Amino acid sequence: MTKREEWFRTILAEAYLFTEVEEQDQIIEIIYSVLEGDRQELAPFMEGLVENGHIEKAVNEIFNEKISFSFDSFLKFRLKAYVEQLSQWVEIAIDEYKMEQEYQVFVHTLRSFLADRKPQLAHLYLVIDENMSFYDQYFIEMKRSELFKAIDRKLLVNHPVYVDSGTIAPLLSIAPKNIYLYTEDAQQPLVRTIINIFEERVKINPISAFELDKENFLSEDSENIR
Repeated sequence: MTKREEWFRTILAEAYLFTEVEEQDQIIEIIYSVLEGDRQELAPFMEGLVENGHIEKAVNEIFNEKISFSFDSFLKFRLKAYVEQLSQWVEIAIDEYKMEQEYQVFVHTLRSFLADRKPQLAHLYLVIDENMSFYDQYFIEMKRSELFKAIDRKLLVNHPVYVDSGTIAPLLSIAPKNIYLYTEDAQQPLVRTIINIFEERVKINPISAFELDKENFLSEDSENIR
C-alpha cells in the first residue's frame, strides 16, 4: 500500500526524527521483511493486526452511517487503532535497526583488531555442535585453559559485553590464517558472526567431514614421517 508507506515515513520523521530517506528505507524494509515472513524472530511482536479488515471495517462504517467523508477525520478517528498499530511496528523496526547498526560497528571494530594481529596458527579447526571444540593445525584438541591463556586481555577490557570469551576472544587472539569450521547450522548467530569477522579465512564444512579430514591429515603426516 502506497499510503501505508507514507504513514510509515510520517511516523518515522515526526515521532522518531528519522528524516533521512536512506534510514527510513532501511527501517521500512525491516517491517516488510517481517510481514513477508523473512524475520521469524520478530514476527510475534508484529502480530494482532489484520490490515485489510481494519480498513474495510472503517469504510463500511462510513457508508452504513451515511455520513460526510473527510480523509483527515477518517484517518484520525476511524483508523486510529490502525495507525497506532503501524506506530508500534515502526518502534519495533527502529529497535532492530539500531541493534543492526551496533552489530556492524562491533564487527568492524573486531576486523580492525584482527588486521593488526599476527597469526598464531596457520590453521584452526572448530567444531560447533552441542558442544564446541577447538583443534590446532595438527588436529590436537585445545583445552579450555589453553584457550583462555591465549586471549589478549585488551579484547575483554575494551569490549567486555560484546566479545564472547569462550569463542570469539580466543579466535581473534590466535588469529589463524584459516578457520575450518564444522557445523550443521551455518545460519546460527555465532557462526554468522565468525564468518562476518573472519570473512574469507573461514571455510564451512558439515560436521561429518571432520573425522575424514582428521584421518586424511594423520595419514599424510604419517607418510611424511616415513
